[in-house]
Amino acid sequence: MVLGATAFGGEAGLWWTWLVLSGGGIIASDLEKYGLNWFRYLCGWAAIAKFSLLVVGLLVPGLMLPCLWACVIIGAVISHAPGSIRHAAPFGTIGPCGDEDEAK
Repeated sequence: MVLGATAFGGEAGLWWTWLVLSGGGIIASDLEKYGLNWFRYLCGWAAIAKFSLLVVGLLVPGLMLPCLWACVIIGAVISHAPGSIRHAAPFGTIGPCGDEDEAK
């Protein structure tokens, strides 16, 4: 809905509040599950990137539509990726789904 409203110049009011609250709730749930290790996983990096894009779009309204599209694409790619990709850790040990042997 937000993407459609933005694409057609609609005014959605305080829609960004719902994006921040729903995203914050998901991040809080993941932090409870994985602790601070969540920041090492690719899924954590993706969430931080999406939040950063939202902030850029809010600060520069002309970039809101491209930022929202980038958020949708990042979210779709990461959320549908295998656990070995979602929980890949560029630094430190891999996440709980990052290694098939570890998941067994």
